[in-house]
Amino acid sequence: MSKSGISWTDYTMNWHWGCNEVTEEECGGCYARDFAHSGRGGSWNGTAHPVTGVVHPEIWGPPHSTERRTFGPAHNAEPYAWNAKAMKRDERMCCFTSSMSDLFEFHPQLDAVRRVAFRTIENCTRLDWKILTKRIQLVSRYVPDHWMDGEWPANAWIGFSAGSQKFFDQRAPYAVDLPAPVIFVSHEPAVGPIKIQTLLDCIEPERLWIITGGMSGPDWKSYPMDPSWARYVRDQCREAGVAFFYKQSSHRFPGHEPYLDGVLHHAWPAVPGVRGEPGGVRKAAAHV
Repeated sequence: MSKSGISWTDYTMNWHWGCNEVTEEECGGCYARDFAHSGRGGSWNGTAHPVTGVVHPEIWGPPHSTERRTFGPAHNAEPYAWNAKAMKRDERMCCFTSSMSDLFEFHPQLDAVRRVAFRTIENCTRLDWKILTKRIQLVSRYVPDHWMDGEWPANAWIGFSAGSQKFFDQRAPYAVDLPAPVIFVSHEPAVGPIKIQTLLDCIEPERLWIITGGMSGPDWKSYPMDPSWARYVRDQCREAGVAFFYKQSSHRFPGHEPYLDGVLHHAWPAVPGVRGEPGGVRKAAAHV
C-alpha cells in the first residue's frame, strides 16, 4: 500500500481486498466497502468502472459467492522495502494490517494469502505489525502453529475491534490467551462506552493499548460519538497505567478533531521490540 494517513501507524498493508460484514451495527458504514465500490477503488462490485469500463467482480459478501481481490509479488514485496528503510535509519516503524479486509476471515482464497502475510511479518522485523480483526476467535486457528507454541513474533501485535460493550465482551475472552507482545482494542467507530476490566484482569497493563475514535466518512452523522464515552475509556486507562490513544471525534473526514477536551492523547505501549527497543516510531501530533 503506502505511507499511511492513519495517526496510529506509519504504513498500511493489505494482502487482499474484500470482506463479509460481521454486524450491521459495526459494518453498516464500512469505508473499505464503499471505497472498493467507488471509482477510486476500481469499482470492484461487478459493475463497469466509470472511466475505464472494466468490470471487476464483487469482493464484498459471503465467501461462497464472492471473490477476494489478491495481489502479486510486487505489491507483496513492499513491506520489505519499508523494513530496509527502517534498518538503514536504525529505527522501528509501525505497519497496520488490514484496512481493506480482515486477515482472519474464513475464505478459500485466504489460506495462501495468510501464508505470505505471516512469512512477511516474521521476516520484516523492523516493522511492528498492528494486526486488527473483528474475528479474534479465529486467530489461534489461522496463525502458524509455532506462533502459539512459544514462538510468537515479538513484532506482531494483535487487536480486535469493539465499538460497544456488547462486542467487547464477545471478543475480549479470545484475546487474553494470545501470546502477542501487545493486545490492543480498536474502540472504533465508538457506538457506546466500553469497560476494559476483562482485559485488565488477565493481561499486564503495559501489554495493552486502547484506541478510541468516532466514525469518519459520508455516514458519520449516523454514528455520532458522545465524548463521555472516550472520557470513560481515558480515565480507565489512566488509572490502570494503560496506553490510551484518542484518534478523533465523529467527523466527515478522517483525522479531524483529534483532541479530547483540548488534549491530544497519543500514547503507545512501550513494550520491547525485537532488539529490546520500544516498538514503532511515534508519530508527532503534526502528522495527525
